[in-house]
Amino acid sequence: MKYKKSRCDFAINGGKEVFSPDCVKTTMNLPAPSFNNYIKKLLFCERESINSIDLLERSLTKFHDTKYAICFSRCFTGMAITMRALAISGKKEVILPSLTYRRMTDIILWSGLTPKYCDNNFTNLGVTSLEISKVINKDTALILAPHPMVHLSDIDSIEELSINTGIPIMFDSVEASGGSYKGRMLGSFGKAESFSLHPSKLMNACEGGYITTNDKNLYLALIKMRAGKSIEYNNSTRQGHLSKMNNYHAIMALCSLDMVQNIIEGNKIKYELYFKLLEDFQGISLVCYDRKEKRNYKTILIKVDEKLHLNRDILHDILNKENIFARKFYYPAQHVTHGKFLTKNYKEYEVACSLQEQYLLLPTGYSTSCKDIEIICSTIRQAIKLYSA
Repeated sequence: MKYKKSRCDFAINGGKEVFSPDCVKTTMNLPAPSFNNYIKKLLFCERESINSIDLLERSLTKFHDTKYAICFSRCFTGMAITMRALAISGKKEVILPSLTYRRMTDIILWSGLTPKYCDNNFTNLGVTSLEISKVINKDTALILAPHPMVHLSDIDSIEELSINTGIPIMFDSVEASGGSYKGRMLGSFGKAESFSLHPSKLMNACEGGYITTNDKNLYLALIKMRAGKSIEYNNSTRQGHLSKMNNYHAIMALCSLDMVQNIIEGNKIKYELYFKLLEDFQGISLVCYDRKEKRNYKTILIKVDEKLHLNRDILHDILNKENIFARKFYYPAQHVTHGKFLTKNYKEYEVACSLQEQYLLLPTGYSTSCKDIEIICSTIRQAIKLYSA
């Protein structure tokens, strides 16, 4: 390991990187299913005349313990079509927290709706009914509640708000796949939940996503809309978009699903190592998973104390120059990048503004070994020591 004895030894100041450019460490999960298993499933489906997409959807309903799963060519498209189906007729606004996945506003706009940002919750990093209720108005068509990395948004209070107001709720569960809440697998909360099969997520289909629901009418509507058909649903016409997943991506997803428990176990080993190595870091704290529930452990998220001389942005830049590709937590917030949709000033997003400056994702996943994690943590420790002197 290349030990840093002074600031000059850091790559940001001209020193040698701890990881070479052809061996960068990223925050992407990148699970790699066996090629042999892929070919085996491909031949099986062709020999038995089994539709791999149907097989995947049946398998996903078992995984999430839900009635229906509908696969799409992309998670983006699946979410947009589902929003079109769920939105209250004659209304346009979708409420979502400002600090979330950077493409969320694009998904809402692509669906023909308009974003309405609320602030984030300081404790769970997502949202509760309190933040959402502050921005509900007569034009609210849908509530979109993303589960942030590591934590969950407040499912109980948001579902209760949905019941009391009649506004449908959709949970974005992309980062929480494989998790549970009060012993119940994620996938059947709200009117629908969304999941991704991008290589950076828990399961890898190269590309794709899916929606889960227990609502039969919504399921039938999404099947038709996925085929490009416009339908009558909830008293208005809902426009479809041809977006069915292809068979090759479905088989890739099936292979990932076969190994998902091994992936989670591997993620947990790396999380526990980070937990141990970061335990006594002054000014750095690991955001911890709820050990009482099922979790996928795929994200390593740290909070950098604002009082630390080495702030989050400086640490981010130092690590990236060492080919440790740390990533800022959902930075920047949606109200910053899409200010034209604001009807209130930035003070209404005080928590989101604070959170986006404090948190950092560290490398983990398939291509990051336990030895790599030791090097990463040692580099952080040396950076804190030398830049705080």
